[in-house]
Amino acid sequence: MKISEMFGILGKKLFFLLLSLLVIPNLCFAVAVAEEEVAVYHFSPEDLCRLGWAHYDEGGYMLGEDLFRQALAKDPRCLDALIGLGWTFLDLQRYGDAESFFLRALDQDSRSLDALLGLGWVYFDLGRYEDGIRIFTRLTEAYPAFPRAWSGLGWCFLEKGNPWEARKIFEKGLALDDRDGDLWNGFGWSLYDGGNYGKALEAFRKAVERCPGDPYPLNGLGWTLLELGYYAEAEKIFSRAHERDPSLWDPLLGLALALEEQRRYDAAERAYREVLSLSPDHAEALEGLQRLSLLRKQEGKARKSFHKVGPLLEEE
Repeated sequence: MKISEMFGILGKKLFFLLLSLLVIPNLCFAVAVAEEEVAVYHFSPEDLCRLGWAHYDEGGYMLGEDLFRQALAKDPRCLDALIGLGWTFLDLQRYGDAESFFLRALDQDSRSLDALLGLGWVYFDLGRYEDGIRIFTRLTEAYPAFPRAWSGLGWCFLEKGNPWEARKIFEKGLALDDRDGDLWNGFGWSLYDGGNYGKALEAFRKAVERCPGDPYPLNGLGWTLLELGYYAEAEKIFSRAHERDPSLWDPLLGLALALEEQRRYDAAERAYREVLSLSPDHAEALEGLQRLSLLRKQEGKARKSFHKVGPLLEEE
């Protein structure tokens, strides 16, 4: 056999080997995808919803939305799919869509706990507190033993500017479940807004104990310590809250104020500027920077006066 013929045979074998490596896996993948599509096609609306909720729980909102929509295509009155789409859009902050699907769900079942709860939080996030109070009140009437219903109602009253009514509502929720950190957090803010800082401190400490990884109770605890004049402790708590969620400007503002009260102006300035990086037009942060500038000038004048007067006092 000639050398050229031998290489020709080897080349053909190599060609077919490479072809099998490239084509067969892609063919298998195509078959697998087709089988999955056929399998999904044959799923019932209930099965599709179970898959949708599994993706939702893992943060896979787009896949979850697609599965919930497939369930609705099979059964336009599928309650679980309507509720699933409502919660998906609520988490994606597409409030108009969330409201629409929750209302469609309530048209089918006016006592649906998940639909009422979701719709209440839609109105809360939109600042429509009267609508939120109306929905959460319906929820407490339908499910009086459900602590989260009282939590939502309390937060609506609190944001509406009625901490006294909010405190009563949070107390009702805590009577049902005193292990709920969100209820203790809301109760703490109702006491804080009412000027009862001592009791607010206790409530926020309990909220932090129950939700140690949550930045919001830490933030409330920090502001209460700040009001009570415990600036060094407030600084530590605000720093912990900031570490938990660097995207929140409220703990940074508290941290800046705590540092300013300790006359650590350079660190306070950095914190104020970090607030402005998150919220460029934040009035309190801008005022804080102006105040720091004045304080530094005043301290500079005081030092100059001391240098002038000090030697005279020594001569006397």
